[in-house]
Amino acid sequence: MNDIKVTGSNHKEAEAFYNEGNAKADAGNYQAAIEDYNQAISVDPKFVEAYCSRGIAKAKAGDCQAAIEDYDQAISIDPEFAEAYHSRGIAKNTLGDHHAAIEDYDQATWINPGLAEAYRNRGFAWAALGEHQAAEADYDLAIMIAIDFGTP
Repeated sequence: MNDIKVTGSNHKEAEAFYNEGNAKADAGNYQAAIEDYNQAISVDPKFVEAYCSRGIAKAKAGDCQAAIEDYDQAISIDPEFAEAYHSRGIAKNTLGDHHAAIEDYDQATWINPGLAEAYRNRGFAWAALGEHQAAEADYDLAIMIAIDFGTP
């Protein structure tokens, strides 16, 4: 989430709340992070990254269904935001909806073919469905992308 697309007139204020939320999430304080993301969103209701990061914090706090709602909102604001599809796929996979997770990973990789984690996570979903050849193919893609781009 490097390219912040803050659209509101108080973008510096929204970005400050967002950055505070990121610091708290990095420290494992997900509820406090969610509160900061709420503030960022209240200042700028179209702050896509704040919705996505709030979703990630909610998922890490154990509420994948609420996280999916945040990813849905991020996608409705920016349908080309690959990280929202990827994160929504993780939440759906966690909830056991592997087919829907694969659809989200497909969309994430279509938007950003270099998103190695999406291939890896799609492989996990394929494996959960017993589709081991598809899983292996995705793991291989993830490895190739990570090597080519130097990403984990």
